[in-house]
Amino acid sequence: MSVETPVGEKKSPKRLFVPSLALAVFATGTAGAVLTLFLPEIANTFLGSTSRAAIGVAGQTSTVNNTAEVVLAFLMSILAIRFRHKWLLLAGAVLVAFSSLGSFLAPDFFTFQIFFAMEGAGSVMVSILAFTLIGDTLPFNKKPRAISYMSASLILSGLIGMIGLYFLGNVAGWRSGFLLLGLPLSIAGLILVSFGVQSKSHAQQTRIDKGAYVRAFKQVLLNKSAFSCLIGRMVGSASVVGLFVLTFYRQQLSLSQGWALGIALINGGLFVIGSLVGGLLINRFGSKSVTVICGLISGVLTVAFFSMPNLWLTLAFNFASVIIGACVIPAIICLTVDQAPKSRGTMLSIHRIVGNAGEAIGAAVGGALIALFSFQVFGIGCGAFTIASALIFLFLVKQPTET
Repeated sequence: MSVETPVGEKKSPKRLFVPSLALAVFATGTAGAVLTLFLPEIANTFLGSTSRAAIGVAGQTSTVNNTAEVVLAFLMSILAIRFRHKWLLLAGAVLVAFSSLGSFLAPDFFTFQIFFAMEGAGSVMVSILAFTLIGDTLPFNKKPRAISYMSASLILSGLIGMIGLYFLGNVAGWRSGFLLLGLPLSIAGLILVSFGVQSKSHAQQTRIDKGAYVRAFKQVLLNKSAFSCLIGRMVGSASVVGLFVLTFYRQQLSLSQGWALGIALINGGLFVIGSLVGGLLINRFGSKSVTVICGLISGVLTVAFFSMPNLWLTLAFNFASVIIGACVIPAIICLTVDQAPKSRGTMLSIHRIVGNAGEAIGAAVGGALIALFSFQVFGIGCGAFTIASALIFLFLVKQPTET
């Protein structure tokens, strides 16, 4: 059966449509928050040690998770052509729920990694299909706000999750977060999506010819604007400020771990606000304008942020760069969603892959800049990536018309 919605053929969504997608996306943040907060405890549980070597091995769970995300993102570029989007979203939510239960019960490290890989697969399915369904279902003028809610949900899940997991971990151990937070949220998202997202009545086909897959990839990769959108996303993702920013505060400015964590929480809160503001700006000025202007400003602020002479100026530029940079995220997704309206699932799957690729490149380049030069040079590199991305969108990407 074909799942691509004909352009211009949109039904009114159910009242729970956006909230159900937001909750499904929100539920995917628990596993990553557990790994961030309790990596030493995980190493001690499964490896019997909290040494740097054991923590390093336990940290490879994140690599397993990311690998599963990339594999599923690639498969989704094909599956989104073949299967109905709602059922793929439900399948992703089921994987996230099973992952939470399995991670809670895992008897050994190998089993724990398998369930963490399952979470990576499920979370990437949920996020890709949430944006795809928004593109397929909502009218053009309502997409920016809905997309901004999804972007905010991703960050908000980490913020609220870390606070909730911290208290649960102190009371009932690090595993309890999977059972008492991750699993209920996943099940709630699953139920809400079942009722809140309608199944599209697409024309039934007993068989899809191979040409359908080729056409979908051609619509994405041979379209200059769509392909440039993907390149812009990859270049922008290489600005991995978040990966090293806490280390910068602790090593360069000699802040304690507690203060650095507090700054991280403030950054997360500002990112949520920036994402929501971005949705409002997109409706008024257009997604391309917001991407370019906010991207250029964010790049300049990033360079300045790492070069300030004292803590207060550093914090001021840090917070400004976060809130303005956050406006870019929903704007880029809005641009991406409507670049290839007949192949949204494929477009957004490749969008996820190039984003992961950009982060990997940025981590390698950023680490080398810090090791060979300084955090100031690292800031220049991240700012350059952000500015380059904005220029790609300015000169090579077209503003989509109503779809």
